[in-house]
Amino acid sequence: MRSGLRTNGNKFFYMKILKNHDELVYVCNEDKYKFFIEKKYLIPILRTPRELNHSYQIKKLTTYCLYISDDIISESEYIHKYIKEYENKVIINRFTHEKIVGYHNKFSNKKTKWYQLHLMKPAHIFLPHFWREHIYIPFSVKPIISDNSFILVYTSNPEKLWLYLNSTIFYLTMELYSRRLGGGVGECEVIDYNIFPVPSLDIIDRIDYDMNKLLNRQSQVYYNEVNDINRRELDIAVLHALGFSEDEINNLLEQLYIDFITLVHNRLIKSGRKRDIISLEKTRQRINIE
Repeated sequence: MRSGLRTNGNKFFYMKILKNHDELVYVCNEDKYKFFIEKKYLIPILRTPRELNHSYQIKKLTTYCLYISDDIISESEYIHKYIKEYENKVIINRFTHEKIVGYHNKFSNKKTKWYQLHLMKPAHIFLPHFWREHIYIPFSVKPIISDNSFILVYTSNPEKLWLYLNSTIFYLTMELYSRRLGGGVGECEVIDYNIFPVPSLDIIDRIDYDMNKLLNRQSQVYYNEVNDINRRELDIAVLHALGFSEDEINNLLEQLYIDFITLVHNRLIKSGRKRDIISLEKTRQRINIE
């Protein structure tokens, strides 16, 4: 488990492809600067939760990250020109308002050259750093990298672990162990996830559930998600794997959902936002939470 990529220079490293021209692509970076570059030097990256549109499956990525090595600079005039452009660029420090000339001065404490990033091992599973009403763990069939908005999870059996991480039991754990930020936001860092109580991988491997049922849909806002038939089937499969009997599961399930909704209520109500308060009151009345 590790945090996603932190570039400290997103405007330089992150970009979107505007047009394809065989091996060359015309791109626009997050600084609104447009230029040509060889596509082979760009790596797709999961940039923000907004790109997911609440989908459990990570599909098409639209943001790319530039990875540069010394040998690439010598062979690509496009990258050489791009680097020189930003070594002459005036930057305003957002904290001190001091003017800095060149990104190489902005990254003066970096151990590697300012335009080089450490290679990151791709993953299938991505835990969120932050969440509000939609709580879900996305999965990529093809291993990818992500920005620091996510935490990458590495395991020998990602499909089974991903199912457990999307159970309401794990969502409840997230709510119990999360830090509470302003605006009703929940937050977990790597250090927090590392202390979560979770079953052994041997138990998790027993989960008998078709992951495509989850991959092929979007998550819903938490109080509707617990009423989804696929959600219930997954939770039943997880409880079976944990060793609970049919009778025990029938008694546990509704209480599990009430406890989960109550915890999310308590987090969101502190936001003080009128929209949250009205929504929470309607939900409380519907499921009869005191």
